[in-house]
Amino acid sequence: MYDAIIFTGVSNWQIPMKTIGAYKIAQSMRQRGYKVKVINNFLEVWDAHRKELLLWMRDTLKPDARFVGISGTFAPEPKHIKMEYNLGTILKDHAWDTFNLFLDDIKEFFPNVPIVLGGHSMSARNIFLNLKDSKIDYWVDGIAEESIHKFLDEKAPPKRFRYDILGLSHDFHNSKPVFIKEDGVMPDEVLPFEMSRGCRFKCSFCSFPLLGKNPHDDKYLRSEQSVYDELKSNYENFGVTKYNMLCDTFNETTEKIEMLCRVQEKLKINIKFSSYLRIDLLHAHKEQIPLLHEAGLNTCHFGLESFNHESAKAIGKGIRKEKVKETLHLCKETWGDDVLTNGGFITGLPYETPDTMNVWCQELLDEEYPLDTWKLTTLSFTNHGKDVDAYPYSSTFEKNPAKYGYTFAEGEPTNWNNGTFTKKSARKFAESWKEKWKDKIKIGSWHAMGLQNFNIYDEFHWEDIRKLKRYELVYPSEELKERLNSLKKRYIKDYWNKVST
Repeated sequence: MYDAIIFTGVSNWQIPMKTIGAYKIAQSMRQRGYKVKVINNFLEVWDAHRKELLLWMRDTLKPDARFVGISGTFAPEPKHIKMEYNLGTILKDHAWDTFNLFLDDIKEFFPNVPIVLGGHSMSARNIFLNLKDSKIDYWVDGIAEESIHKFLDEKAPPKRFRYDILGLSHDFHNSKPVFIKEDGVMPDEVLPFEMSRGCRFKCSFCSFPLLGKNPHDDKYLRSEQSVYDELKSNYENFGVTKYNMLCDTFNETTEKIEMLCRVQEKLKINIKFSSYLRIDLLHAHKEQIPLLHEAGLNTCHFGLESFNHESAKAIGKGIRKEKVKETLHLCKETWGDDVLTNGGFITGLPYETPDTMNVWCQELLDEEYPLDTWKLTTLSFTNHGKDVDAYPYSSTFEKNPAKYGYTFAEGEPTNWNNGTFTKKSARKFAESWKEKWKDKIKIGSWHAMGLQNFNIYDEFHWEDIRKLKRYELVYPSEELKERLNSLKKRYIKDYWNKVST
């Protein structure tokens, strides 16, 4: 019988992938004697197996269970939010309706068990604050490996529980393996993996936690033994060798890459992983490029943001495009076709105008930048106003938008205007270039590694993924859509059978 059941999953992705937060909380609770179950892809499971899931919970959840947990990772970004019950308009398969049904069922069948919300801070906040008649009892805000225990020890916790918001009390350095056999890990699945936590860089538009922390501080870097133990456990228990590396900047130190190489050599296995990389660090430390290949990199994302130097410098990314191009060519020469590369760009940044953007957007079209794909997104942040101190994850833009030239209309905290672009016009501008680029971009999403989840069915292989163009994933053909949906349904059925036994 379980003391807690935690539901998690990213519902608006085509390909099921495990999120790590719920499993980290379960790991921490298991170490302290609690019996905890995690159900991934929970909205899909609820849709397909509602009756079976309720009966299973009746038989496995203790009458005096500590809580039913819900991860907010399925929720949309703030820009998509409409008040009250219309939050989930962008989610596929009526996810928001399913979520409300889920809450109703939990309260009806388990009225004495509190529902606790967690997950990504902004997503959880959006759910918590905008559901006026919410059946959610508590919101545990922030990194929760330790705060969940503080919450459970409180006799009368506040509705919004905030403790150790940045997760500094957790012994991250000596983290234990996250996944156990009853977590329903599928053969050859892509698993999330955290080698480091936080980011030492201070990009003004970014709101990742632990900003500016020392990457050499043991608090924020896994020990070599810890990395060894988790990779060994995942390989021996599940045969897993593919990972989504969650480090905010994987190549922040060369030593971290070398550590991953040593661990694999000791284990006599070779992993493949996706990660976020800084192009300026690769330029400054070119020895990292072959090391990353040796470590198993096969998909990476570069946050390039803008090729307008004045704009890039203003946000904390001042490397010039000539050096970017030089480094990308060196990566291509070293990695060949073994690594998918993605560049991320943003419209609406300071000092950027339609004229300056048209210049470098055209260069991406005309010149040979050795990127498999790139994406132009619209700057998105929230004006918290006088309440900004209540949000420790706030970016520099959010803390002081006026300093960077951003204003907001009354009652519209996400619709910025910088005198050149509005959020609406920036999005329209981005869409116009996406259309022009679509035949030039070679490959689909940089998260294409997730497609390899279906290798368990001998369906999608690396060669197949490389042939898919980006627009083929964003706007899939009826044939591909049917294939993906069929595989997803099969995956959910097999996962449920596995996790419920």
